[in-house]
Amino acid sequence: METDKLNNLYELTRSCLFQTENINNEIQKLRYTELQNHLGEMLKTVQADLLIFTDFIAELTTCTDDADIDLLLSLNNEPETIEPFNWVN
Repeated sequence: METDKLNNLYELTRSCLFQTENINNEIQKLRYTELQNHLGEMLKTVQADLLIFTDFIAELTTCTDDADIDLLLSLNNEPETIEPFNWVN
C-alpha cells in the first residue's frame, strides 16, 4: 500500500482547499457584482469537489489492501438512483 503517497496527496488537497478562501477573498474585491456572484458560485463548486476528493483520499488511507480499495471504488462508482414518485395509486 502506498500510504505515504496517499498521505502526501491528502495534505496537498487539504492545502488546496484552504487556499480557496484566498481566492474567494480576491473575488470579493471585484467591483462587478454579477461577476462576483458568478465566480463565487463557480468557486463553491470547486470547493465542493475538492472536499469530496479530499474525503475520498482520507478513506483511501484507511485501506489495508487492494480488496479494500476495490470495495471503496465500487461504493463510490455506484450511480445514485432516485425512484420516481408514483402519483397514481
